[in-house]
Amino acid sequence: MTTDTQTPDSATSMELVIFYAGDILCGLPALNVREILKGQKVTPVYHAPPYVIGVINLRGDIVTIIDLCAKMEQDVAGNEGPNNFIIVHYKGENLGLSVGLIDDIIPASTKDIEPPPAHVGQKSGAYLSGIYKMEGQLAAILDIEKLLCLDSD
Repeated sequence: MTTDTQTPDSATSMELVIFYAGDILCGLPALNVREILKGQKVTPVYHAPPYVIGVINLRGDIVTIIDLCAKMEQDVAGNEGPNNFIIVHYKGENLGLSVGLIDDIIPASTKDIEPPPAHVGQKSGAYLSGIYKMEGQLAAILDIEKLLCLDSD
């Protein structure tokens, strides 16, 4: 006979990479993150969608860089300063998310994650998988599948 009283830690917790996109505190499950880069020079790509700011050379691979604020239609003023990129793997390729301050990688209990509010109808709200209740603040957990579905724009 099996019992449901013991569940694996991975079912009740995860690690989140916490960062800012403009003035919005965001989180991405660490399982989605390949690496974090700082200070890379971006080569512009002309005739790209407005949220694609360019490409970088990452150890011989060309990686498209997406401005997360522009993608979520947020004010980009909070992303001024050094380039910080979160590299994720999506549909067979690496993509970079240009973000503001990268805060930390934290353990997160799934019991502290709420579904996004139903009234969040803006474009940026469509990219959320949940809201993480941290001590004293909330972090918007991004849904990487919805965020990077480039065909939807």
